[in-house]
Amino acid sequence: MDDPDREKRKLHRQHYEEFSRLHAQYEAEGTDYRQREYPPYPDEIRGLTCGAKSKRTGNPCKQLALFFNGRCKFHGGASTGPRTKAGKRKSARNGKTGGRPRKNQSP
Repeated sequence: MDDPDREKRKLHRQHYEEFSRLHAQYEAEGTDYRQREYPPYPDEIRGLTCGAKSKRTGNPCKQLALFFNGRCKFHGGASTGPRTKAGKRKSARNGKTGGRPRKNQSP
């Protein structure tokens, strides 16, 4: 599977990693958001699309809003679920109660 935009996706990930590192540093220092300086988005990766192929048509996805991995919200990959014991307990509790409260069915 050859992706013609492989190098652009790599640059996109590098930019995102640098942005995330700086953001975490600014948050830890408590820097005011108006004083934060982030690297500019590289011009050579502007307009980079998701590019994932559709199962039905075989055409590439044209979404421009990408996650750090270079794919859109539809093709970024599904959640793998909770990994820790605490997360699994919380997930199990979420299924016990839920849904919208119902009106009384009594006449």
